Amino acid sequence: MVQAAKANNRLSTRFTKQLMNLARSKLTGFSDVNQNLEQYTSDAKLAVIDVRVQLDYEPKREGTTATVSRLVASHMRTAFSLPRHRKYMRSGYPSEAWLAEAAAQEIEYLLERRPTIVFDTLDELMQSGIIEIGERGEVIARVIIMHAYDRAVQRASPRSDGDPIRFSHGCLLTEFMESMFSRGAAKEVLDSQARDAGCYDGNKLVLRERFRKARVRFTHFERLHDQTILSDMGCVLGMVRCAAFIAQRGEKAIDMVVPIILDPERPESDLLKTDNMTAMLIRVMNRCDPGSAAANMIKLGGRNDVPFFSGSSQPYISLVMELGVIPHQLVKQEREMGKGDISSPKTTNAATKAKAETKSIDNPSKLTTKQPGSSHHKATGHSCYGIFAYGCSPIVYHISPSEEERYRTLLHKGGFYPEHPRTDKESLRALHRFMPLANLSAGFKWFTKGGCETDDDSIDLAEELMHEPVVLGLEL
Repeated sequence: MVQAAKANNRLSTRFTKQLMNLARSKLTGFSDVNQNLEQYTSDAKLAVIDVRVQLDYEPKREGTTATVSRLVASHMRTAFSLPRHRKYMRSGYPSEAWLAEAAAQEIEYLLERRPTIVFDTLDELMQSGIIEIGERGEVIARVIIMHAYDRAVQRASPRSDGDPIRFSHGCLLTEFMESMFSRGAAKEVLDSQARDAGCYDGNKLVLRERFRKARVRFTHFERLHDQTILSDMGCVLGMVRCAAFIAQRGEKAIDMVVPIILDPERPESDLLKTDNMTAMLIRVMNRCDPGSAAANMIKLGGRNDVPFFSGSSQPYISLVMELGVIPHQLVKQEREMGKGDISSPKTTNAATKAKAETKSIDNPSKLTTKQPGSSHHKATGHSCYGIFAYGCSPIVYHISPSEEERYRTLLHKGGFYPEHPRTDKESLRALHRFMPLANLSAGFKWFTKGGCETDDDSIDLAEELMHEPVVLGLEL
């Protein structure tokens, strides 16, 4: 396997370029590569991104069926199966290292011509409604991770003699960390110590020392359909395949896995053994308030923890990404709208108002690597370097202010009240006439209009209500 990889690197430059151009051509649907940006269709741009981050579509939407059919017909997407009702197909981009490398080079080409091409394409996709809404945060997390990996590879493998960068060459884990996090956050991460595993004499080493030789190598994400791949042996397969993993649906503890090889300088006979493999385990969460860093750490090796390692005592990294953070002022605004207590001019547009307020409110962000004391946590045999990243801003990640704004737009929290076009009190009261049980205030007004009275909020009205007639069409 190792010899095959080395032989692949010795392919003639001319043949390699021809083969790579063929893959790029098949992926974009052009007979020749390096077309003008205006000639790229939405499907061509979507296919390039889809190969790398694995998007999940709403299969029952009519627009999804048409889009996926075009991707299968002209952009290398594979149809896996067709349900008996034949209303849609199950399809995707299977793990193919060469095609993923072609997509990486194609994205590099597009970004040189329009730096916002990925954001523009994803924004169009999100607005179309064909992507599963529950996947939004995880998709954005994968984009952040993939951008960081690409930057790290580009810095570690500068272009020479006009040859394209081979993203499958990988990079040092420390270089990946520096490309993913802001300068201050990256220093905090690399200087952090592990949770004491109690049985490893190097568990006091900071992350940059413990993973000094470690490398990552992934050009795409692959969706898993079996939990057994979440293991050190699965990391061997992912490293060879240039793939990171998306956990199967229903997996509670882990959303993504980035395989890590600890010592790439080992002899070939020992290079791909499981004791030389570990991983960065990632959980993506979407909460207004930060949870406990200790409570949300991904734990491996214990009796009640996630089974992952088959032996040895290699360390691992736990990363919790709280991306969908909403400023408290906006949370309060939505709560007040639900009560019907907010007042604003009738001409005020809710979307415009929310956008203006979002710009004026800093997105709360922080990164912490603080770990619980060893006395409160039973040793598991594996040192854990825990990272808790709260928010999505340049404070935490290596992104520009303009990129932060685009990420914030993509992570925009939709909902009934924020998207309602009129936010004045009378409009909200009219809205609550249709929804008398939307909140306690509206429900109580409906209740009293029906002739029911109570002087004590704590009185038990269950018995009285059982004998009351159903009242329809009451005005508030």
